[in-house]
Amino acid sequence: MVSEDGLQLFQARPDGFSHNRLAPYQDWVSFSSEARRLWNLYREVVKPEFIEMLGLNYINRIGLPGGVEISDYLRAYIQVPPELPQILEVHNFQVQMVDPESQARMSIVVSFGSIDAKERIPVTLNVQAFKLFVNRASADVTEDEVWATFDRLRELKNLVFESCISDKVREDFR
Repeated sequence: MVSEDGLQLFQARPDGFSHNRLAPYQDWVSFSSEARRLWNLYREVVKPEFIEMLGLNYINRIGLPGGVEISDYLRAYIQVPPELPQILEVHNFQVQMVDPESQARMSIVVSFGSIDAKERIPVTLNVQAFKLFVNRASADVTEDEVWATFDRLRELKNLVFESCISDKVREDFR
């Protein structure tokens, strides 16, 4: 399902639920309020037996000037040894880690595209934060736990994002 303005997407299946917001983005409170409203409808109608995972996925598009030092902009990337050519055609980097406190997972995927007509290098910084609920009956996962988990996932997502970019990227986002 798609909202009238085409910026919010909601998918409900017998085995899953997702809520998405496209750019321009709003604040977390409005996004999570709508997600909560839709989740409550989904839970009431579908009555899922299990909750296997809660997660957030943020896809960030960043345009880097051509010919710059990547480390001036990003802190998570593959470093190519200086003896090799530095003109990259393909660059993909992925790492996943576990938060020891919450046991949530954080994933970083960085992909570079080809330089465009404006001499910019398109970079996709995909940040995911998710928590697995193995064999947890839906009835055993309280609403408070669901939304406290999402709050922690958002904190982790912000930590990952802020750790991966430099002040130069922050300036471009303003």
